[in-house]
Amino acid sequence: IEAEFWRSMLPGSAVPIWFVSAGDYFNRDQPEFGRSLYQFSGTLQTNFLAQRQYRAPTAVAVCSQMGVYAFVTNSALILIPVLGFSPREYSMLFALVMLGYITGARTGTRHVMRFGIPRMLYTASLASAAGGVLLALFALAGIQTAAAIGIPMALFMFGNGMLIPSTSAAALSPFPQLAGL
Repeated sequence: IEAEFWRSMLPGSAVPIWFVSAGDYFNRDQPEFGRSLYQFSGTLQTNFLAQRQYRAPTAVAVCSQMGVYAFVTNSALILIPVLGFSPREYSMLFALVMLGYITGARTGTRHVMRFGIPRMLYTASLASAAGGVLLALFALAGIQTAAAIGIPMALFMFGNGMLIPSTSAAALSPFPQLAGL
């Protein structure tokens, strides 16, 4: 049962999105909070989604974050009971993966001003894609060792650590008036 539990986790992630949408709908007649939320929703639909400079980096960030979400929510449910990792082995593997993220974020911070956001997005996307493809190849080959899972995921997270700040900056660049909201 525990090995099958992870499949129910992804549909459950839609619940918070529904609550935000419902909150917008039910509060739009309220004088202060609801009205500003409704106006922001209209701004989102008309201005944000019409801008290619917003859609492209946001799509990259969403796809990248889906990989992070899949690993964070499902790794313990698969690695410990199904693949037989001990909790200690799992925690070491998870630490290695998060070290990849921290290293990527630090690398991105150091190099974004020198290379610029477009080049950072390109490099980070390549690193994340390489990690994902490498992980898929190991999975298809039936290799289920800690190194075969941890190293590709650390590479994926390295790319993601560089990617997320750059995609956020690129997506909001057409809307400087929204910085800090």
